[in-house]
Amino acid sequence: MLAAAHPERVSSMALYASYARLSLADDYPQGVPVERLRRAWRALANNWGDPDALRYFAPSQADDPELRERWGRLLRSGASPGVIARGSPSPARPLGASPTR
Repeated sequence: MLAAAHPERVSSMALYASYARLSLADDYPQGVPVERLRRAWRALANNWGDPDALRYFAPSQADDPELRERWGRLLRSGASPGVIARGSPSPARPLGASPTR
């Protein structure tokens, strides 16, 4: 948020888990089919903060109680369920289409 609100105060930024495009397209055959992404986004939004998603990111550690607690806290501190729901894809904002400045 700081970078968006005050770009003059930010000299560099590290991005994690970012992508230029994720959805399948004629010019992006390695992408993921849009309907699959929509289902995944709905599941993510409906279960925001639930550590079960850790199974996708660190399957070998997904049953570690301490890591599960930290993972859930990380998700909840990064964004609220409402923010995730508002960021979900729609016809006006399809997956893989990100506004640029």
